Amino acid sequence: LLLCQPRQTFFAKTRAPSPARRLRMAIGPAIFLTWLVCLSASASEGTHGLSVFPRAFSREECERITQHFAAKRVERDVRIAASVSRTNYWDHTPGSGEYDWIYERILTLLAAREPLSKALWGRFDPLALRTPAELAGGVEFVLLHEFKTGDFFDWHVDTNPGDKTGRTLNINIMLSPPDAYDGGELSVGTELLRAGQGDLSIYPASLPHRVADVSGGLRHTFVIALSVPDSQRASSGYWDLARANHGALKNGLPTEPKLHLLRGEWLSAQGDESGADEAFADGYACTAEALAYATQFYDEGLRLLSEGDRRAALQHFEMAVRVDPTNAAYAERRDGLKYT
Repeated sequence: LLLCQPRQTFFAKTRAPSPARRLRMAIGPAIFLTWLVCLSASASEGTHGLSVFPRAFSREECERITQHFAAKRVERDVRIAASVSRTNYWDHTPGSGEYDWIYERILTLLAAREPLSKALWGRFDPLALRTPAELAGGVEFVLLHEFKTGDFFDWHVDTNPGDKTGRTLNINIMLSPPDAYDGGELSVGTELLRAGQGDLSIYPASLPHRVADVSGGLRHTFVIALSVPDSQRASSGYWDLARANHGALKNGLPTEPKLHLLRGEWLSAQGDESGADEAFADGYACTAEALAYATQFYDEGLRLLSEGDRRAALQHFEMAVRVDPTNAAYAERRDGLKYT
């Protein structure tokens, strides 16, 4: 199954479908940036910007949050192309004061991490946000996610360069106890989080993450989405952190095709089209259908060559070689066209 999504690489400029359009794949969004740099001090070697605070909220507090959202606007969110199935309970009034006690708890926990993180703050001061009202000013939205039996959310990111969302951090609170559901583990970068009730996790919105299939019960999480003016992300080192995380995932989880796709989309958004196509090729190459994909690229190259489109043909031969470097015929055809 090839799920087609457009991408603006040089392949998209030819008549033939781009690798990214084919690759959606044989597999089922000033100061907050400071926090991101700060939080990376407590992350593992493989994942940058992730911080977890166990038991940050009590069972009673988790139940209070869950009950609060029962009256909010509900939306069933099933998008096959995005590989997501879940229910959302939305609140677009994060500054109403209803969540100030949650914001205050988060600020307190972050302040306690100062000795571990100060060397990474650079020119920023995360503790400049002193009050819940100041924190609320950077919250784009809050919502409750509900995952029931059969729900999931495959690998994804919430922001990429140039999307103008300003998204920076995701703040998640696990509201359900572990015995309330089966499956549904949260993967954040290279880390698998087996969250307990009340655990708080904070990580970059640009960091690939997923929720595994829920095989039973109900899984509830409270989500706070933080954002800043988009220009601040580019000047803060935010995307450098994203680059490090995509590199760590390439090496740490090399057999996850969707992660290569996300890395390719990120590189394309950065303007690195050659790197993007290499990432897409890595995605094809680690699927069970790798040889078939390579053949498809090769055959498409032959068709384009017969129509006189040498440039597009060369690009497809190059992809065939990248996906299956063991096939000498692909390399011979590519080199013959490249050097004549």
